[in-house]
Amino acid sequence: MKNDKIKFPKTVRVGGLTYTIIFPYVFVDQPTYVGLHNGVSATIRIADTYQECKRENQVLLETYVHELLHAVDFVYNCDSVDEEAIAVFARTWLQVLQDNELFLYTKKLPKKVKIGCFTYVVNFPYASIENPKTTVATTSNSRLVINIDGNDGAEDFNLEFIKIALLHGIMSAISCICFGNEEETQSVSNMKKVSVSHGLYQVLTDNKVDVLINKYKSR
Repeated sequence: MKNDKIKFPKTVRVGGLTYTIIFPYVFVDQPTYVGLHNGVSATIRIADTYQECKRENQVLLETYVHELLHAVDFVYNCDSVDEEAIAVFARTWLQVLQDNELFLYTKKLPKKVKIGCFTYVVNFPYASIENPKTTVATTSNSRLVINIDGNDGAEDFNLEFIKIALLHGIMSAISCICFGNEEETQSVSNMKKVSVSHGLYQVLTDNKVDVLINKYKSR
């Protein structure tokens, strides 16, 4: 359905806020804008044209993810990530959601996740020596693995908790790939990846964001 006109939901739920999606929106005062998040009014505006040119579905989806990440940052992270970092995260998360089946709604976990040009192996349950009784994602970018710990009773762990751990591992990988450990910007280093991962999981699953992306993605 990549050639069909995209239909965004009228509202999305982010934490305790219900955002209104205004699409298509015409930016008059800021004609170079293609999207805008406003946490105070709980609105997301998305333009369907740029300089009188119709915007394709794939760039509309990128804008949608971009503004949703602003909303997640606003609600779950005290609005602390700058515009440049949000833009990078949005482009990469769009790719991750397009190229991978993350099994967000089932007990199944992906065995591998493609992030950018890299393919990470997902290990769960991972027998962590350092944290034998903790379920948490640790990402090794040199080895291209995401380890979700859980030595004892892994089958009893809450589904949402495991999925959030997966998203946390992916977020850590994106941070390293796009910004590097040494060159990470201040706003990215200030980002509370655990709380953002919780927020991202809530937004993705409550609003079926991955379903919309895969319905209109370019093939």
